[in-house]
Amino acid sequence: MRIHSNFPRPLLEQFRQQHQVNFFVETGTLHGDTAELAAMMFDQVWSCDINSRLIQLAKKRLKNYPNVSLSAEGSPDFLRRIKPELTQPTVYWLDAHWCGGPKPAKECCLIEELDAIGSFRVYGFDIDHSILLIDDVELMESPPPPPHDPTQWPTMVDIRAALDGWGEPYRFEYHQGPTSKILIVKPEL
Repeated sequence: MRIHSNFPRPLLEQFRQQHQVNFFVETGTLHGDTAELAAMMFDQVWSCDINSRLIQLAKKRLKNYPNVSLSAEGSPDFLRRIKPELTQPTVYWLDAHWCGGPKPAKECCLIEELDAIGSFRVYGFDIDHSILLIDDVELMESPPPPPHDPTQWPTMVDIRAALDGWGEPYRFEYHQGPTSKILIVKPEL
């Protein structure tokens, strides 16, 4: 099966070596393409999707990857639930947002995801060397087009405010993937 993903594999290989990151967390499994690529690179991969049908299909596809754990649940709850397992710096691929099909109650819960990840410090987890990759960031740089509801999407100001709440220095970089723009949030070391 051909893998289709906006996942920047060479960039992540570089991050993995520079920051010694072995864990990968994805929100928004969809068909499992990104989880499959991550499974080839990282020691442990966690991925969630709110759509249980998509998770069942991804489980079939990824059955030969024992290092992948899939969950059918909302991403903020998923992130809070797995936090005890995240004992090392982690790459977070945040891609859980509505992009078609039945419309959920909230189109984009990125701020809630950032709040969940930021709360890990409270519980003694080291987020200093973790890296965030926010896919489809162009939908947050300017209002997303119809049929999206722009009031359900964060702006770049909202994203910066959420990250500032962590109390740790970080820097933004951008990467143009094959299908969309990615915001990279790295620790200022």
